[in-house]
Amino acid sequence: MCVGTFQYWYHDNNCASRRIANVSDDKLLFEDELPPVWELTEFQSTNLERVFQVSVDHNAEELGHEEGQPITLQIEITGPSLWRMIPEPHWLGQLPHGPQQLHVLEDRKLGPYSRQCPIPLDLEIDMSQFFSGVNSYTRCEWVIPVRGRLHFPDATPARMCDSEDLGQLGVRKVTKADGEANLMETCICWSPKALGAFWNWLAEYHENGMFGPIALSFEPVVPGTYHVDVYKTAEDEIPEIGGDLEYIDHIKVFHDAYVSMYLRNAISLWKYQSTPSSRGRQFLKGAKLLLIGSAKAVCIV
Repeated sequence: MCVGTFQYWYHDNNCASRRIANVSDDKLLFEDELPPVWELTEFQSTNLERVFQVSVDHNAEELGHEEGQPITLQIEITGPSLWRMIPEPHWLGQLPHGPQQLHVLEDRKLGPYSRQCPIPLDLEIDMSQFFSGVNSYTRCEWVIPVRGRLHFPDATPARMCDSEDLGQLGVRKVTKADGEANLMETCICWSPKALGAFWNWLAEYHENGMFGPIALSFEPVVPGTYHVDVYKTAEDEIPEIGGDLEYIDHIKVFHDAYVSMYLRNAISLWKYQSTPSSRGRQFLKGAKLLLIGSAKAVCIV
C-alpha cells in the first residue's frame, strides 16, 4: 500500500483561502477545531408525516380547482328496451378478411364521403391519421344513434317511430321532444323494420369483407334511473356527461381508419325500402355521425 502526504486548500464563505493541514492517506486534520457539542442544535424528530400531509393536501386543492365542483345528475331512461329489436347476437367480431385496397372501392364507384367537412372535436388530435390511405393499423368506430342524443351539439339525435311511412322516417325535421311545440330539430327517425334492415345490410359487409375486417355491435340501453357525477368548469357552462354512449341506444361499426370516409359514404348512400315494391330513400342522408378513434371522440361527419 502506498502512503503519501498531500496538501489541500479550500475557500470559506468570505472567499479567503484556508489551508488544510498535511493529510496522509489514513487521517484528515483541519486547522480549525470543530464547534463544541453544546453549540450544536438537537435533531428533534424523524417523523416526516406532517411534511407529506401538507404536500398531499396542497395537491388535492389544486386538482379540485382544475376539475371544478362535482355535480350529480339524475338521468331517466324511459320507454321500453330495444333489446329485441335486433336478433342476437348483438356483437359480430371481425372476420379474418385482409385489408381492403382503396382502388377496389373506387372501381366500384364508391369514393370517400364529401358531403360535409369533418367537425373536429379535439384540436390536439391529428385527424389526418384517420383519413390517410397509408394508415392500416388504427381502428375507428362510426357511432349510429338509434334512440337518444349525444352531448356534442353538431351530432344528429335519433328516435324510434311506429310508422312505416317513408315520409316519416330517415333524417328529417321534427319537433323537439323536450322543447316547445314550435321548436324543431333535425333527427334520425327509425322504425323497427328500418333498424333491422340497416343491421342486416351492415352484416353483409361484415361477411363479405367489402370494407376489410369490420366488427359490429348493437348496444341497447337498459331503462331505469342513473346518477352520474360530472364536473362544472364554469358557472355559466352546462356540465357535459362524459362517455354518454352508455345512455343512448346505438350501433357501432368498427373498422380500419383508412376506410373511414369510404364507409361513411356507404352509410349515407344506404337506401331503405319499407316494402319490396317501394322506391326506397337514402335513409341517413344528411345525418351527422360521431367518429371515435383510439378511444377518443375524433370528429362529427
